[in-house]
Amino acid sequence: MAQIVKKYEFENESIVDSLIKNLGVDTDEYDDELNEITPPILYDKFCVDVCWNDENDNAINDWSEFEINIDNEGIHSFAGVKYISD
Repeated sequence: MAQIVKKYEFENESIVDSLIKNLGVDTDEYDDELNEITPPILYDKFCVDVCWNDENDNAINDWSEFEINIDNEGIHSFAGVKYISD
């Protein structure tokens, strides 16, 4: 089972919220005192990086129409799992 990183872009946050809900995971955007951890960088799209634990995960198909490709690692990383393979 190999981990892979994919990048996605959505027209709005509600689309990705629905997909994340279907995965059964949740994200924390605020600290214990309800302060925003990282302020948003404004952009006209809503982008998400996902580290899939299994490259054969069936849920990847649900996300495929939103996948984008960039030519570098981007600004996010996942504990040693590379977006671009060497």
